[in-house]
Amino acid sequence: MIDTVNISLYTNEISERNINITNETINKQTGELGFYGFLGNLRVKKDGNNIFISNSLCKYYLGNSLNTLSRNEIEKAIEKLSDELEIPLRTLLDGNLTRIDIGENFIMKEPLQVYYNSFGAHQNSTLKKTIYNNNESLYYQNKSKSKCLALYDKINESKEKRVKIPDHLKNKNLLRIEYRLQKRIKNTLKVNPVFVKNLLEEKFYTKLIELWKTTYFQIERLQKYKMNSEENMEMNFKLIQDLSLINYINQMGGLEIASQQFQLPKQTKYRLRKKIKEIEQKPNLFIENDSLKELDEKVNWAAKYYR
Repeated sequence: MIDTVNISLYTNEISERNINITNETINKQTGELGFYGFLGNLRVKKDGNNIFISNSLCKYYLGNSLNTLSRNEIEKAIEKLSDELEIPLRTLLDGNLTRIDIGENFIMKEPLQVYYNSFGAHQNSTLKKTIYNNNESLYYQNKSKSKCLALYDKINESKEKRVKIPDHLKNKNLLRIEYRLQKRIKNTLKVNPVFVKNLLEEKFYTKLIELWKTTYFQIERLQKYKMNSEENMEMNFKLIQDLSLINYINQMGGLEIASQQFQLPKQTKYRLRKKIKEIEQKPNLFIENDSLKELDEKVNWAAKYYR
């Protein structure tokens, strides 16, 4: 489930033999030669003895990111990287991780927009909901872009990057759920510093998977309510009004989104939140969301059987 990583390390033991160098550089202070290039899809930069490696570890090892790396494959990918750059494995394992993306792909029954429409704001108020590409992607991202929970169409993204789609995935609704720790990851993970070798530790790896899962389940679920049915024949006019209003708010993306759009006063927002909580205590009013249940089960399964 590990995909993109950024690695930085300090060493003079690196070979250019397998690197496609696109640009040579000179450090103005030291006069040392450096370069910028690619090892497969990985970007490799050398500035003196400072080495920077970045991009999808999954694509580097498996050839694409339509599949995901197992823990065992992560170890093999790091060994391959050590061999091809001729950096001692111990040196590479002691490198610092400055970015980690944790993600999984899911084949879904419905068009992805059906699932997006079931999500409201995030419990972490710094992660703001944003819809991109005509509702093809749903992001929860903070202002500094250090954290981002991204839900997007993996098939469309692959087509844009001219990646060949395997026959078994053609015309499928392939949802990618990815949590990107792009900056200051030591603060998020409460590990300082974060080393490449941590990826091989089960305790650390499990922590990443749980963080991915928890961040997903912290998205607000937007309920749909029955407006008329035999069970609700006794509903009074005021309750019908309340349900109509809440359904409208949820269609907009939830109370937080509606409050921002209409610039609702705090008191109005408080009353609406209280009303929503009251109605949530009446489960017989809900329309069961089978699509959301499907996705939640897949996320739980992926987190449980991550190996």
